[in-house]
Amino acid sequence: MRLKDRIALVTGGANGIGAACVRRFALEGAKVVFADRDQAAGDALAAELGSGVRFLAGDVVSKAFAQRCVAAARSEFGQIDILLNNAGVTHASSFLDLEEADFDRVLGVNLKSYFLFGQAAARAMVEQGRGGAIINMSSVNAILAIPDQVPYVI
Repeated sequence: MRLKDRIALVTGGANGIGAACVRRFALEGAKVVFADRDQAAGDALAAELGSGVRFLAGDVVSKAFAQRCVAAARSEFGQIDILLNNAGVTHASSFLDLEEADFDRVLGVNLKSYFLFGQAAARAMVEQGRGGAIINMSSVNAILAIPDQVPYVI
């Protein structure tokens, strides 16, 4: 119960690594708010984990959604102590065929959302006067480029 009395917010928490992190935070005693666009998977995970976990469906590239998630953590559980920026998407395409909209979508989720959620959480943490932790998830692509994954590698 290392995280007893801690409140965590996780982006991209409905599936994969994000869902594993939500489960682990809850197992370690944290109350968790998690955000994802996958309504069905998010609802199922929240139901599985019970009353100490709250799911919010939305677009992590929205500043208003980031603010709403931080506000939900504070209103539901009283504070926010941990932000795990985990949301991420890929788009496979050769560089010459990559569409601008696909490039923008990947950078929006993988970069801009980290800024939006990080800023919203940091403001709340400063206001609370107790600090906190912001964790930005990455992958091996931070140091190893994979062909046809240009926006993800960036």
